[in-house]
Amino acid sequence: MTILGARPQGRELSLADKVKTPILRISDLSVRFPERYGRVPVLDRVGLTVDRGECVAVVGESGCGKSLLGLSIANLLPTTAVVDGHVTFQGMDVHALDKKSARSLRGDRIGIIYQDALTSLNPGMSIGAQLRQVCRLGAGQQPEELLVSVGLDETSRFMKAKPYQLSGGQRQRVLIALALAREPELVIADEPTTALDLTVQAQIVALLRRLQVERGFALVFISHDLALVSSLADRTVVMYAGQVVEEGGTRELFARPTHPYTTGLVAASRSLEHGAEELVVIPGHVEQPKDFPVGCRFQSRCALAGDECTVSPDLWIGDGRNVACHHPRRIDDDYSSEILAV
Repeated sequence: MTILGARPQGRELSLADKVKTPILRISDLSVRFPERYGRVPVLDRVGLTVDRGECVAVVGESGCGKSLLGLSIANLLPTTAVVDGHVTFQGMDVHALDKKSARSLRGDRIGIIYQDALTSLNPGMSIGAQLRQVCRLGAGQQPEELLVSVGLDETSRFMKAKPYQLSGGQRQRVLIALALAREPELVIADEPTTALDLTVQAQIVALLRRLQVERGFALVFISHDLALVSSLADRTVVMYAGQVVEEGGTRELFARPTHPYTTGLVAASRSLEHGAEELVVIPGHVEQPKDFPVGCRFQSRCALAGDECTVSPDLWIGDGRNVACHHPRRIDDDYSSEILAV
């Protein structure tokens, strides 16, 4: 699987879809953990929108805040978190809901696919029992129908099986079935293929793609794998150290990245794909929140950084591309080697 793989066309949008407001809107979202990091926001002024039937990927290195963003959308943050800003789903402020309403929202209208299927499933219950439990709560489908929809056609065998008796790919398919059981309008997939081999990864991505087209749900796909993202996402949001640094259409963003960090990610991924003798790496590492520099948080790793980078760059918006950088690359420039020459 390579970067810039073709993303298949989804269902044809109705006129109502075309004039709709986003199903998910995140505005100026900041999350702090005062007991651990003081006043430093771990998520800092994050903003994005997701339309009905759209797939938006959130990418970045480990520690960039992408999984924390997923927890924020689902209102699953720990009680020690201090949240500013808004996460609005279908007009509802998610963080203003009481616990009962938040659980109902996650169960009925927002589905979640977790990274580790083995620990996410109940080890003592059969797959059938877990599916029946969800279906009794109001699912529109029967357990056997759900299994068939995710490619587990031997329903009698899988209904009786315990999670440990299934392969990693089969367990992940069960998680997808559970997430879709109540026909959600939004699905959050948090690194759903990380523990799988490459062949199974491709199968799971193809399954998600097919189900999204068939059912029309919006998908937030959280991943560090640009090749997977390029075959699935309509738009991609790049995060670094808790901030959105670039956002745009997936194909255009990977073909012509404008932020130095995005440029580094794409160059590193391509060098791995092409079997380069020397892999491209981004120098340094993501700092701990207590060590985040003032201003642009990428400045310690960027060859283009100057004094102006001690001031946080505004998110520049234009031509379908949003970028937060004092030195954004022009679409027709090519200076990736300069950016990475540190």
